Amino acid sequence: MATIRIMPESEQARAIAEAERAYRARLDEATTQVIRTFPRMFRTIKHGLRAAEGNPALADLGEQQMWVLYMLNRGPQLTSELARMFNVAMPTMTRTVDALVQKGFVERQQDAQDRRKMYLRLTEAGEQVAGTAHASFRRGVAHFLSPLNGQQLDDILRACRHIGDLLPELAFDYESACPVRPAALQKEDVKQTIGGIEE
Repeated sequence: MATIRIMPESEQARAIAEAERAYRARLDEATTQVIRTFPRMFRTIKHGLRAAEGNPALADLGEQQMWVLYMLNRGPQLTSELARMFNVAMPTMTRTVDALVQKGFVERQQDAQDRRKMYLRLTEAGEQVAGTAHASFRRGVAHFLSPLNGQQLDDILRACRHIGDLLPELAFDYESACPVRPAALQKEDVKQTIGGIEE
């Protein structure tokens, strides 16, 4: 009967296995902290803005609504373009746009040259809110981070650079107003045509 010899695990193999376990543990902890921290951070900043800015229109805006106004302040956009930019599904972006239309900040305008396209543009009220929303959010983030010392701010900068390196160049950049950039754009084209009209 043949004897089966069990070779002892080499020191190098043990070191590799231990390094892999340690990496998985750090990855799991980082994942947990990102999921827990970022949503709470933005909720806290929004709460501070409501208390400090005293602007009912601004306080009533959701985070995504705020950034849609900011982008439309640069010029008219299709709903599909915004969905692609923010890496969200068309129905999600349509609900955001509908809410802004109901608030009187955004209006839909048919393209004179291609009537299948429906562009989004700011109303006069929307222009006023968009002009203050970006600056107000920057102030809110700066106030939130102000208790940290220089070394801690450097740590945040390094973390943001690492996260930014994971994102494609085409991903929407909040122009330093937001501590984190949006998730990587999906490869699938989210552009859709609804009822023959491209939004």
